Amino acid sequence: MPVTLRRSCAACARAKHSCDLRTPRCSRCVRRNSPCHYANAPLTATATASGSGSGPAQAQALALTHRRRPAPVDSPGTASPPSSSTSSSPGVVLLDFGLGAACDPFESYPQIRLPRNVVQRLMDRFLSKIAFTYYPLDRSAASNPFITSWWPRALADPALFHVSLQTASLDEELMAQKGFPNSQVLMSDSISLLRRKVGDSSRAIQDETINAVVTLAAIEHGKGNVATSLAHIDGVKAMVELRGGINVVMQANSLTARMVTWVALLVTGEPQFPTQDDAQTQHLNDGLAPIEEWTALLSNRESSELDTPAEMASGLDPSVANVYYQVRALLQPTGTACLLPGSKIHDLTCFAIHRLLSVSAPVPQQAGDNDVSALTECLRYGLAIYMFLLHGHAYYPHAEILFSLVVRLHRSMELWTTHARPPPESPLAIWLLSTGMVAAAATPEWDWFAQQAAARQAGKPFSWTDTLRHLQSVLWHASDYYEQTYKTAWEQAL
Repeated sequence: MPVTLRRSCAACARAKHSCDLRTPRCSRCVRRNSPCHYANAPLTATATASGSGSGPAQAQALALTHRRRPAPVDSPGTASPPSSSTSSSPGVVLLDFGLGAACDPFESYPQIRLPRNVVQRLMDRFLSKIAFTYYPLDRSAASNPFITSWWPRALADPALFHVSLQTASLDEELMAQKGFPNSQVLMSDSISLLRRKVGDSSRAIQDETINAVVTLAAIEHGKGNVATSLAHIDGVKAMVELRGGINVVMQANSLTARMVTWVALLVTGEPQFPTQDDAQTQHLNDGLAPIEEWTALLSNRESSELDTPAEMASGLDPSVANVYYQVRALLQPTGTACLLPGSKIHDLTCFAIHRLLSVSAPVPQQAGDNDVSALTECLRYGLAIYMFLLHGHAYYPHAEILFSLVVRLHRSMELWTTHARPPPESPLAIWLLSTGMVAAAATPEWDWFAQQAAARQAGKPFSWTDTLRHLQSVLWHASDYYEQTYKTAWEQAL
C-alpha cells in the first residue's frame, strides 16, 4: 500500500480498528497471528534504525535527521549525558530547522487546542529537558524510560499527551513569569479527556490513565492545591487496587509503579503502600518488593552487622535495625552499591523509606526503654533523610517531605541526647548531626544542627579525617561529591 501518514498498520487500517503501534507487531496482529505492516515507521522505532531501508520516504527521513539539542547538564553522581550521535527522541522523527525547537513534520500527535508551533516547542522541551528532569537516573536518550516508554504511549493516548505537554508548558511559563495561558488550556482538556477514560471500564485502569492521573497529582501539589492533589492520589490508589496491587503493576510497567509509589509518598508525606515482609509471605501483590540484592543479603546477616558502633549494637528496635543493617551492607564501600544502576538505587530508596516510615514508634515498657525508643527514632529519621540525599530528585522534588523529616530528627535527637547523653565523639551523634546539617541547608532547622555540631567540637576538636571515620563507621556511601558536601557543612557550622 502507498506510504501515508496513517498511524496504524495496514491490517488495522483496512479493518478500521484502533492500533496500538507496538513493535514488531501490534497486539491485534499478534492475536490473529498475521503479518503486521506499517505505512510509516512505528512510534518506537528510531530515526536511524531504518538506515538499511531503500524507500524514498526512508531516505528523506534519514537525510533530514535533526540537529540535536544538548541534553541537560549532569549533576554530581549521575550518569553521563547522551552523546551527540544519539537521537533525542527514539519515539518520533524530530527535525530542527535552526529555529530553536525541533518539530514533528508529520504531526502524528493527538489533536490539541494549541497552535502548531507551540505544540512542537513543548514536545521538544519535554524530550530534551522534562524527561531528564523527571528521570535523572538515566541520562541516555536511548534508554531513558520517559523517552523510550512514556513518550510513545503519550503519542497514542490523548489524555497522557496533554498531561505530558502540561509539564513542559508549566516549566516554560514558570520561567517566563507571564501567566499560564497554555497550561490552563492543557489542564482543562486533560481533565475532560481523563473523565472520558475513567468512564470507560476498558481504559480506566490502563498504564496511560494511571500515568496521567499521578502526574496531575504532582502538578496540583506543586501549585499548592493540596486537596485536589490528594484526590488524584486516592484515584490512583483505587486504580492500582483494581489492577491487583502495586507489585502487579510493577511487573507490567515498572515506570508506572515507580511514579505512583514515589509521587504518592511525596505528596502525602507518608507511605501509601505497604512493603513485603522479608519472608515474602505478606503483601505479595499489594506491597513494594525489595530489590534482589536485599533478599540475597538476608542469608548473610552476620557480615552486615560487623563493626557496628557499640551504642547501636543493642539499642535499636529490631524493625529499624533490620533496615539499617540491610542498607549499610548495600551502600558501604565494601558492598555492591557501586554495581547498582540508578533504577536499583531508586527502588532501594523507595523500599527502605516506605518500611522505615511505616514502622510504629516503640512504646517504652520499663526503665531504660526511653533510651532505646529515642535512639530508634533518631536512626529511623536519619536513615530516611540519608536515603533521600543519596537518591536525589527524581519524578518530583522532595524538599517538603525532607524538611518534615529534618524537624522530626531534631525532636528525636533532643530526646535522645537528654536521656542517653552520648559523648562528644559519639559516631552516631556525629553521623546524625552531619546528615541533618546537609538536609537542613537553607532552612530554619540549620541553626540547631550547626550549633550542636559546633558544641561537640568545643571540648576536644577533631579533624575532618576523624569526622569521616565516624561517618564511615555508621553508614557511608563513598563519593567525592557527598564527602565534599558533608565537609562543607561542617566547615560552615564551625
